[in-house]
Amino acid sequence: MRYTIDSIYPEKERKLFTNREVELAILDKNTEKILDNSGENICFIGLRRVGKSLTLKEYISRLDRNKIFAVYMDFERLDTTPEFFAVQ
Repeated sequence: MRYTIDSIYPEKERKLFTNREVELAILDKNTEKILDNSGENICFIGLRRVGKSLTLKEYISRLDRNKIFAVYMDFERLDTTPEFFAVQ
């Protein structure tokens, strides 16, 4: 079965991911807390092109899909028209 993350995080992009294990560990710990009903929302804030989206895509690709379902939306690409947003 092909998952959505596979279509937005191709192998070429995966090769760019490097050493964000600390950030991935923080996300993993918070995910476990969410499953225990004690997690909190996390917001990635930073300058453009520093790896926020890449880190999130990598994390989603590593998730146990039997335990949790994650959604990735690139709002920068969806801000054109309501029709385009609905289709995407």
